[in-house]
Amino acid sequence: MRRSYLFALPLAAALPAVFQACTSREVVAVVVEEVAVQPPSATVTLGDSLQLTALIQDDRGFVLRGAAPSWYSSGETIAVVDSAGMVQGLRAGSVDVSASFGSATGIARITVTPPPVYGYAVLETSGSTVVSEGVGADEFSLVLLAEPSQDVVLDIVSADPGEVEVDSTSLVFTPDDWSALRTVLVRGVVDGFVDGDQVTEVVVSVDPASDPAFAGLSPRVVAVSSLDAETAGFTVTETGGFTRVDEGESTDTLLVALDAKPASTVVLSLSSADPSEVVLDSTRLTFAPSDWATAKRVTVAGLEDGERDGDQSTLVAVSVVDEQSDELWDAVADQSVEVRTVDGSLGVRINETDGGTSVDEGGSEDSFSVVLTSPPASEVELGISVADETEVRADRSTLTFGPSNWSSPQEVTLRGVDDDAVDGTAVTPVTVEVLQGSDPAWLGQTPSEIMVTTLDDDVAGVDLTETKGSTVVAEDGEVDQVRVELSGRPVSDVIVTAVSADTTEVQVEPSVLTFTPENWDERQNFTLTGVDDEEVDGSTFTDLTISVDPSSADAFTELPPQVVTVQNADDEEEVYTIDQTGDATIVSEGGSSDTFDLSLIYRPEWSVTIRATSLDESEVTVSPSSITISRFGDWKDPRTFVVTGVDDSVPDGDQMSLILLEVEAVWWDDRYVDAPDRTVPVTTLDDDGAGGSEGSDGG
Repeated sequence: MRRSYLFALPLAAALPAVFQACTSREVVAVVVEEVAVQPPSATVTLGDSLQLTALIQDDRGFVLRGAAPSWYSSGETIAVVDSAGMVQGLRAGSVDVSASFGSATGIARITVTPPPVYGYAVLETSGSTVVSEGVGADEFSLVLLAEPSQDVVLDIVSADPGEVEVDSTSLVFTPDDWSALRTVLVRGVVDGFVDGDQVTEVVVSVDPASDPAFAGLSPRVVAVSSLDAETAGFTVTETGGFTRVDEGESTDTLLVALDAKPASTVVLSLSSADPSEVVLDSTRLTFAPSDWATAKRVTVAGLEDGERDGDQSTLVAVSVVDEQSDELWDAVADQSVEVRTVDGSLGVRINETDGGTSVDEGGSEDSFSVVLTSPPASEVELGISVADETEVRADRSTLTFGPSNWSSPQEVTLRGVDDDAVDGTAVTPVTVEVLQGSDPAWLGQTPSEIMVTTLDDDVAGVDLTETKGSTVVAEDGEVDQVRVELSGRPVSDVIVTAVSADTTEVQVEPSVLTFTPENWDERQNFTLTGVDDEEVDGSTFTDLTISVDPSSADAFTELPPQVVTVQNADDEEEVYTIDQTGDATIVSEGGSSDTFDLSLIYRPEWSVTIRATSLDESEVTVSPSSITISRFGDWKDPRTFVVTGVDDSVPDGDQMSLILLEVEAVWWDDRYVDAPDRTVPVTTLDDDGAGGSEGSDGG
């Protein structure tokens, strides 16, 4: 019910202009129509005050000046208001402050926020920072927790630049961009020696010249794990690929080298399993960080045992002496070398050029000589047999020695055979044995054998060809291909596999290609298809890893994987934009809020409703839960959603959660009814104590 009130008002303010010549003040009856509180909503910091005003209007739209409304607070534990409309914040929260005059009431929504916490947060990817020496990088982000009054400079220093380096040594936050996340890129440094995985501190501190509210904050430490690129180990190299000595006459050589630089001394022990057959000139080899790359030579000698015991095989063991070596080398496995000792009594002696025999598939030659160790009573005929003549061939198949020429060496020449297959380096046995019909005393001799190395001249390779130099597919089903070819004929099947890093974006068919020794020179293709994910995500880039399966021909299994980057063009249309404050939405468990705006791009056919849902209400809430935008009027204007942090009382560190946005529209509005769901990421900064958040205030 409307009520009338009597006021003594200036006549010019209360009556039409035609009555302005009358007396200057009159008593008139007015009807109060509306009370409007200004501002209608506001935020006040706890402990501060805010002045509200009330405009009282009558039914003709005139403001009744001098009318005093009654003021009330809906929650006086949060905020109180005096008779003049002055509001004071007492506790964090929200209240309605109303001004009433007669039957008319106006309301203002007042939010009381805690005073700002001057600090900064460190946000690590997946909660930790891990790098590898010389490979890739990791990152962490920095953000201020409150607006500064002047610039804040954060200094970033690696405690050990020889292990870890950062791309930024300082970051500047201004009052205009203080809430924007800043990223620091961290890389592992190749130090060139075996030192194991390391943990290096990266210290973040506030420069003393920064805003005084921040300058006294304690430094923060990011513990960066750096994975070692070097592996402890050693290599024993045999001359010609094998080791052979004669009893009491010839020697052979082993070369021993470390695979990587040690941090301190490494001592290797060498021992002969049978010192009556094989002796070594060194049983200890010491490698220091200064000479680790220099191979050390060990001479192997055969001993004359005076027995007709035939050729013997003796193992020489090489191992790390744990108690005298760098501890990171203690786990290195022992190695052994087989030494063949040729019997010095009645028998056949073979001498190889430079202690070994090696040819290549280009047709190069090498030779060995054969001589008897003692004179026969009659002729001795020796047969020369090659185990695999597709790799190497001998220029003669027999040698004949008699009482007059037994001590004169006879030479056998070997030539490499080009087999046009990628079979790697081949080792072929060549056997020298006494044939039937020879001097009876020589029959029954153990055949002698040498190992001939044939170097392959065919190179294993998997060649990839992309269409027009790149691979592009689209979500509407457009496909592309990657062509695969082998560089040479394998000795057995080569299986090439393709794996998409994200099958929700790109799929490959087939996933396996098989090349056989018969079809190796035929081109085969991987076909790539774009997947429609019904998301507005723009063009995406997905790695396609192409590699050789371990069950393939040996020469091809050592090839490294190859990566082809596939672009998948998006086919979804963006129908609205999202504008986050400072390009990020960040709240804290203390109840602070942040906002993001949503704006339609196209005029809807009818009303469009956007529903907002927090996917983790234990971390954040969102308000309002929905907005409806009509096709009329202000459809282009931004709509604001407010996100508020929830205090979970658990020291769980800073958390990332999502706000889900869903569109509802009339069925004939094709553009909006098919709009895909979207999400807005929100970071909640933890405010709990010891053992907790990287996102606490840094003080």
